[in-house]
Amino acid sequence: MGYTKKDCLKFIDESFDRKDLNALYKENFICYTGKSTDTHESYQEIFAARIMERLQESTAKELPYVTKLSFAHYCKNKRDLSKKGEGEEEVQRQFAKGERSLQKEYGKFLWFELRVNANGKGVDLVYYNEEKQTLNLFEVKHDSSESLLRAALELQTYFQKIDWDLALDELRTEANKKGMKMPEDHRKVRIQKYVLLNGNCKSEKNTGEYMKKLMSEAFFDIKVIHGN
Repeated sequence: MGYTKKDCLKFIDESFDRKDLNALYKENFICYTGKSTDTHESYQEIFAARIMERLQESTAKELPYVTKLSFAHYCKNKRDLSKKGEGEEEVQRQFAKGERSLQKEYGKFLWFELRVNANGKGVDLVYYNEEKQTLNLFEVKHDSSESLLRAALELQTYFQKIDWDLALDELRTEANKKGMKMPEDHRKVRIQKYVLLNGNCKSEKNTGEYMKKLMSEAFFDIKVIHGN
């Protein structure tokens, strides 16, 4: 079944009009591939462009209607590095343990799964660059068929759910344990977000040039990088 551009715009508009975007990244249509039946534009590009238009209409710099959660329920319970996982979870663990490496510019590993709910879901990896006072957040996709748009929305949603004043206190304590210093003044800590594509990801194959431009320049300041 194919969809027109009007259909694609309606998917996004209905999500915004419900005033609940906590699960926008989980919507089935967010991963639709192919082109609209009338204008032959990529579904992904139509979705991304419409999201940006809706944000510009409201002058919002973040996704509206995303609910912040209570810090005490999730952040202190990072994932256990000693337990091997499968597939994508195992690759995340390997990056956390240093079995797979990230470039030095991202700093040192700090936290494995900064959780936003009781099910353990959240920001996959947190690295800290002490010299640049930058906290680097990674949404890791390995051999994934998910769209790049979904990955970006998932990371942004997790980012907004976190109470960063409280989370940075916890992360600073962890940094001290690892011999790193993080400013007590949270305003001095810069946060950068990345979608990390590893292995044979289909994300890029489903992404047109316009979507790549959004990701690199405008889409919540999220950058796309590649693992090994």
